[in-house]
Amino acid sequence: MLVKQATQADIVQAAVGAGVRVENLRGAGRGYRFTLGLMHGGLYQRRSYKGRRVHAVCYHGRLAFYRALYTYAPEAIVQTAVATYRSANELEACKGEAAGRNVGSLAEPLFYNEACDCHSRPDSFKGRVERGT
Repeated sequence: MLVKQATQADIVQAAVGAGVRVENLRGAGRGYRFTLGLMHGGLYQRRSYKGRRVHAVCYHGRLAFYRALYTYAPEAIVQTAVATYRSANELEACKGEAAGRNVGSLAEPLFYNEACDCHSRPDSFKGRVERGT
């Protein structure tokens, strides 16, 4: 992902606050490019449509990171492969589009916001902050 109008410190603090890790943080023009990674313990572990663990942060972990980033850098612009968010309000208005994206197959569809175990973990984003997202 690419984040503009935020500092490296903002990005790292947001990741720590959200419970994810920043990997491969590097400058990219006027912003920073990086990947979100998992912390130890499996919080925000994404799952495949077959239920296997995927080495990636799930929808809820990304959403928690974006929300934390906008508390540290309200003017940040976040560009991902799926969407571009220019404000916290735009994130909240458009989060359903990413949540409803099919990350499974045509034969066995799986929505992005269901491709994890967050709904069953009390220490997850859903359990801590916002039930039902």
